[in-house]
Amino acid sequence: MVQFTLPRATSYTLEVMNTDGQVVYAIRAQGQKGSNQVVIRKEDLRQNGVYMIQLTSDDQTVSKKMILTE
Repeated sequence: MVQFTLPRATSYTLEVMNTDGQVVYAIRAQGQKGSNQVVIRKEDLRQNGVYMIQLTSDDQTVSKKMILTE
């Protein structure tokens, strides 16, 4: 689960990239002001490893590292 806070209601894009920079999961949705969350299932990513999560909204982009293990 990826949790994030938006300063106002806005659309966002969340992308998960593998270490080669390939987008392996993406979602575009409308977020609400305040706390939001996106559930990413292990089946969506298919293998353990290191991933980069990039969240882009109207006025900012944030990137974080995620490690998926069994």
